[in-house]
Amino acid sequence: MSTPGQCPNCQTAHGESDLFCENCGYDFITGSLPSLDGNDAPVPTEVESSQPASPVGGPQILVDIEVSSDYFGHAVSETELQIPDPPPESAQLTFSAIEIHIGRTSESRGIHPDIDVAAITADPAVSSRHAVIRLGATGTLAITDLDSTNGTVIGDPAAEAVAANVAVPLEDDTWVYLGAWSRIRARVS
Repeated sequence: MSTPGQCPNCQTAHGESDLFCENCGYDFITGSLPSLDGNDAPVPTEVESSQPASPVGGPQILVDIEVSSDYFGHAVSETELQIPDPPPESAQLTFSAIEIHIGRTSESRGIHPDIDVAAITADPAVSSRHAVIRLGATGTLAITDLDSTNGTVIGDPAAEAVAANVAVPLEDDTWVYLGAWSRIRARVS
């Protein structure tokens, strides 16, 4: 098991219980990078970035992403993580897709989420495949945590994380907390 610090391959910060580097795939136990050929190649975990689109002229999903110091106070205890000061600029993205993958890019694993939260908020605690927001046939949104490392919290930053792999309905303007200090809000327009 690794100790907290930096990946010896790419210098990305990692936690004490991490088995591999989320950025480059370096295996902290074996001290090796994943094989990209041969019989021991890693199982592909690519997230398609071109999701099914809404019907032409259909609804769009607006997503706000920002840093939450309130959530940081609840999510992180006794760690070397420091919330960025000043915080990165908030972002608002618009999607015509009916499914939006949320996470953090991992080049080594070929994961390129629709929303790379870490690129916007500089939050290293967001999993590569963290969650997915889906637009239902009735025009409602639901979020599903994809068994992320640090969980997904809905509504109150002090609440418990939702169960993994269970779709949870989202009300308009409800904040969803993930990683160490990130929050997102999705609504249909």
